[in-house]
Formats: sequence, C-alpha cells, structure tokens
Amino acid sequence: MSILKAVISSHPTLDNNGDDCTIMAIIGLERTGKTKLAFCKLGDQKWSAIQDDEEREFEDLSYCNGRLYALDESSEAIVVCNIGPSLGVRQIAVQPESYSEDGSNYLIEFCGDLLHLQVKWCYEDGGRISGFKFFRLEQNNQTWSEVKSLGDYSLFLEFRGSISLLASDHPGVKPNCIYFLEYTNELLCVVFSLDNCSFEYFSVDTGCRITVVSLWVTPSLW
Repeated sequence: MSILKAVISSHPTLDNNGDDCTIMAIIGLERTGKTKLAFCKLGDQKWSAIQDDEEREFEDLSYCNGRLYALDESSEAIVVCNIGPSLGVRQIAVQPESYSEDGSNYLIEFCGDLLHLQVKWCYEDGGRISGFKFFRLEQNNQTWSEVKSLGDYSLFLEFRGSISLLASDHPGVKPNCIYFLEYTNELLCVVFSLDNCSFEYFSVDTGCRITVVSLWVTPSLW
C-alpha cells in the first residue's frame, strides 16, 4: 500500500487544538493496482477507508470550503467525500468537456473556489505540456464556467500539491502565470503566461544525479 496523494483540511495545531484536522489520501493498492480513498484524524490509530460501491479509480483530491472533493479517472466524475457517521462518496458533477485526449486533470482550491484544470500534452514534442484550461465549479447548480485569468495570482502546479500565491506579495513571481517543472534531458522550470499563452523555460541545476521528487513549498501553509 502506498499514499499517492494526500490533502489536509486545516492547521493541525492552531485550529481548535487540531480537532477538525483531517487528512484525506488516495491510497494505491499494490496487489490489485487500484486506488482507494481513505482518511484519518489527529489521534486516530489507523486509516479509515471510504466505501465506494462503484469502485471508482481516483486521480486527484482537493479540500475546498469545508468539503473534500475527489476526481474519478475512469468515469470523469467529481465526487464529494462523506467522512461523517455514514462513510461514502456522492457524485455532484462530471468533468467539463476535455479539449485534448492527451491530457491530465487536476482539482485545485483557488480563492475559495474549486477549479478543474486541464493540462494538454504534446507527445510529438517529446512529451511537453502545450496548454491549459481552467474551469470553476458553480456551487448553486454544479456546472462549470471557464476561467480565463488568475488575476494577480499565480499557480505553482504539482500533482503532490499545487500552491496559489498573490504575486504582488512575492517579489519575482509573475502574476497570471502557471509555474511547473518539466523533465526532458534536463530539469526545467517552466512559466506559462495566461496573458499571451507563452512559455518561458529556465534550467534548474540541482547538482544531484538521482531523480528527486518535486514539491513546491512556502514559508507557511496558513
């Protein structure tokens, strides 16, 4: 068993002594190759599995406005995870129509909204990312509306955990951009501008010959 991705609901020490802190994870099962959803709270001795009668395969998680959301890879469904007395998942929406069959999908909490990010890959160009599309979930009717701009914010994208920052609070960070790492013959930091759909590439010299796990970090998550 391995943890493929995990999200945390709140600060484990500052909010109500951690009573409301929940960790949600996508668990990879080595015997079957399938994935399951599980969670634990501070003080729990073990993970609790979340029952899903449809046995969906999940590819991403996000915590937004007090709710845990998961993205189903096979049926392209968005589900809400119930971690109360009756464990389970409930489908609330389907993914917006994809503009590329060769792509990846992310769920991202952004300024209180749940965003669905579509990443387009171009395999003819050595497997590079060639474009993005954002959609915001409208909570009143569970539909999607396309987002054209992040405003003064920028997104640092990574499967294990994406971070959004107010660019004006961080000198050197460009607004309305997506930052991500790309692995080709060398490690590159790529900056995609939503203003003009352009890419900038910067070489990252880690001084390390082994493959490292990439992760964006900030001085404080809260």
